[in-house]
Amino acid sequence: MRVRAGGWCGLALGLLLQNAAFAQTFPPGKYLMEGGAGSLRIEAPKNGTQAFSISTLDMSNAYCDLSGTIGGAKGQVQSEGKPSACVVDLRAGRDGVHADTATPEACAEFCGARTSFVGDYLRLPAACTGETYAAALKQYKDHLDRAEYAPAGAILEPLYASCHRFLSTAADAEQRNDLALTRFQQGNARDCLRIIAPLVKWAKMSDQEIDEAVRPNDPTYFMEIAARTRETLALCGQKTAAKNKRSARP
Repeated sequence: MRVRAGGWCGLALGLLLQNAAFAQTFPPGKYLMEGGAGSLRIEAPKNGTQAFSISTLDMSNAYCDLSGTIGGAKGQVQSEGKPSACVVDLRAGRDGVHADTATPEACAEFCGARTSFVGDYLRLPAACTGETYAAALKQYKDHLDRAEYAPAGAILEPLYASCHRFLSTAADAEQRNDLALTRFQQGNARDCLRIIAPLVKWAKMSDQEIDEAVRPNDPTYFMEIAARTRETLALCGQKTAAKNKRSARP
């Protein structure tokens, strides 16, 4: 059988591209969805493959939990040690990895009702990674315990700016309240109110109104946010009102 030179070149190129696809690797590490709704962990290559795992949790406490191995741009999900029909499509981007699937029905086995793992998983900035983030929070709290509000704010402010997009709703509200109170302790009540402003809507609602607004999600988180924010508003609002009253005197 005779094969033209161009045919051999085309065959060789096809095999090269096929091998390159199977050889594709993703940077190992932990990736998070915005809002802390999900995490993707990719392990370093071992014996030609990479292990991965995805965990998500929504506000109704429904979750996805799946893991397997990556071949090319496909994540083969394992079930009880064997390949399942669920395949995750992974696409590397500038800021992280996008996860999708062409087998949603098979993948539903690994997820709760009305929840999904599909979305963008972003690489964490260095300041937001496990030990580094925990150490910064500890330094912040140590300064607070010693009533050193200026250095406490100097730690929390840039940390929140870098990491808040990866925090859960509850964690974000907690840090926003912490930052607002730190500014209050530094004598800046107006800044306190500015920082806490996005949470005021919850503070103005009753528990029943919150329950109705977030259903079917768990209202507990939002009720806790509302209670904490009311305390912060009481402190910052009283101080601001007193200043306004003094400045209004003839």
